[in-house]
Amino acid sequence: MSVAKLTRPQWLYATAITFLTSSIVYESYTSNKTLLSMMDDRLNLFIVANGVALGLWFVTKLVIFVLLGQLHESESGDLVSMMLPMIAESLLTLTLFRASITPQFSICFVLLMPLKIMHKTLTSRVERLSELPTPGPTVLAHARVALTSLALAATDIASLYLLFTRQTSFAARLVFAPELVLSVIAVINSGLLHLLTSYTQASTSSLEFPTFPLRNLALVIQVIDNSLRCAVHLPALILCLRDYGLPLHIVRDAYLTSKNAHAAFTQIQRSRTASMDLDKLLLQNNLLFDEQYEEPEHSHVASDSAASDEEADLTCLVCREDISPDSFSDKSSSPESPALLPCGHLFHLQCLHLWVERQQTCPTCRAKIRPASPGSVPMSVAITRSSSGIPIKRVPSVGS
Repeated sequence: MSVAKLTRPQWLYATAITFLTSSIVYESYTSNKTLLSMMDDRLNLFIVANGVALGLWFVTKLVIFVLLGQLHESESGDLVSMMLPMIAESLLTLTLFRASITPQFSICFVLLMPLKIMHKTLTSRVERLSELPTPGPTVLAHARVALTSLALAATDIASLYLLFTRQTSFAARLVFAPELVLSVIAVINSGLLHLLTSYTQASTSSLEFPTFPLRNLALVIQVIDNSLRCAVHLPALILCLRDYGLPLHIVRDAYLTSKNAHAAFTQIQRSRTASMDLDKLLLQNNLLFDEQYEEPEHSHVASDSAASDEEADLTCLVCREDISPDSFSDKSSSPESPALLPCGHLFHLQCLHLWVERQQTCPTCRAKIRPASPGSVPMSVAITRSSSGIPIKRVPSVGS
């Protein structure tokens, strides 16, 4: 949420913490005491910690606004939802490494929080842009994502370089090295997904519907991403168990990443099988409107009222977009080509492929989508057209 959208209690909290933190800093300056010595008082420590967290939050929001612009409501919701797990993970980490905490360790740990927030914001932005309809994001949106990705990647790599070239403790390397490596992986993953989405959105109108590898490349990237994350978590888990104890936050992350990798791999297998079954079904029953289709000689011309009712069915229920009448005469299997299921419902070819990768039923009537068994009688479809030549009715019938 932006500064302008803070509620009254949030404004009161921010004002009070700012005033109290400023008072402690001023007292430290006037009494010739160091700020660290004043942290011996737990109340002062609590106030300053809240002040630092509040300042970092506003600075992070400002940097995000400069790099990515105004956040969408869904992106702000993602940020809020990640705060509680991130705080819990931070507390578990500090508890596990409490004997190795130094002022330098504390500063680096605090600075790691806004970096993780910015990575999460970039991931949310890429996911939101991938859901935009054709023609997709603007050039400015692409530029913002590219600039933010480069800035975060440079920051992560520079931090890793400093971590291993300076005199840092083993605990600091064990805590920050996996986090920075995971951040680099996250940036690469977001960049690849953004490039894939941009390519798909830009080529949808000019290319035929992509083959299985291209349609499922996002899932392949997800499998690789989660596999790399597991490879990073495993040595960190072993080292923590050897020297410090059971790292619950690493165990949780390793479990979630392995679970996500398995789910993505299973989805690839299921979507490949479903897509191949759909291709077989459309091929067996000649349900694509291509050169094999011609209007029956004795077609029924409905009345104007009936035609208007049936023409309203020429809407793909998957994308909620109208099916163009010109696409019925298109001889190529483009993404906008209409595809007809045996149950008589019509969809865009692209939308139908995307649907069956998740659900193997008709989006309208939930009839099972499966290729005909060997020896079964193929189906043909009689098309009823209006006076304008637009198909207005789809009647499955048994072919001779």
